[in-house]
Amino acid sequence: MESREARTGTVVRLLDGGRRGGKGCVGVVERTYGHPDYLAMEVRFEDGSVELYWHHELGKAEGTPSAQYTRTMVEGGEVPPRELFPAK
Repeated sequence: MESREARTGTVVRLLDGGRRGGKGCVGVVERTYGHPDYLAMEVRFEDGSVELYWHHELGKAEGTPSAQYTRTMVEGGEVPPRELFPAK
């Protein structure tokens, strides 16, 4: 993923899935940090864990988060629905 493509709510996949030990490699960008040319991103995975990655460690994932994950995030007030599904 290019640094300037990163947006809060973007569904991403971890390029090196082995790094998470089989816990699932798809998540949603919650926050970004740093300079727009070289961002770090806080990613929340479906198991609820949050980890920090550099933009080059992630790729855009096709589709959207699972329905259960989306419902949990929205109902829990952790992420507003507009951030899970940004306008195109």
